[in-house]
Amino acid sequence: MTTPSTKRGIPDEIIKILRSHVYEYQGIRDSELRFMKRNNDKSQRVKSAYARWNRMRTIKSVRKLFLYLNRIKYSIFTYTEMTLWRTLSDRKKSLTDELQTILQRKKFTADNEKYAMICMTTIGKYDDKYGLFIACAMNRVFCYDVARLILMYI
Repeated sequence: MTTPSTKRGIPDEIIKILRSHVYEYQGIRDSELRFMKRNNDKSQRVKSAYARWNRMRTIKSVRKLFLYLNRIKYSIFTYTEMTLWRTLSDRKKSLTDELQTILQRKKFTADNEKYAMICMTTIGKYDDKYGLFIACAMNRVFCYDVARLILMYI
């Protein structure tokens, strides 16, 4: 039986935090869809105000997730979780495109537009090529435990 400290892969506490961020994002998206289905009789002004409010909640949730990823990614890279890194890379591209289309529509106020630009910058700082450069070299030269310790201090 393995203990959490010797288990390969992403530590359980990091998985828990990542899942909570993803569930928050999914909950916001689901609540937006439920509102739109339930409230077809509301005025267009109410619908658009709720859509803007919900988009800002979504943007804040996405930024919080990518800030956390930018902070911890150097200490948790593993080859066993390659599907996670590919998914994050794909989501990074799709979220950037989605934010660009939202900003092009110009439906936000100046403050909200500025926050959306900050979120896009945060997503852009997430380097999805990180593992190919550093971790490959570390894992090739050193054993897993030593490579992980070195990567934690970089």
